[in-house]
Amino acid sequence: MINQRPRVVDDKTRIGDFGLDTIIGKGHKGAVVTIVDRKSKILLAKPVKRRTAALVSEAIIQLLKPYINHTHTLTPDNRKEFAYHYSA
Repeated sequence: MINQRPRVVDDKTRIGDFGLDTIIGKGHKGAVVTIVDRKSKILLAKPVKRRTAALVSEAIIQLLKPYINHTHTLTPDNRKEFAYHYSA
């Protein structure tokens, strides 16, 4: 939940706090998973054939794998494609 994030996330003072979203394709066919670092504004993106929780989760893992040691928080919205993400 956004209101449960550490304050440092809202301050945007560190790299590794990511916002997650999807861009839906024309006719709702396919999508692009997007990840934006809140401080640096670096954008990571990967197309998926369908906007399912399984495909979106897989894309997020692939995109963030090179940054695993620098990842602090992920903030998705509440849509169904982010259903596999939970707060630890």
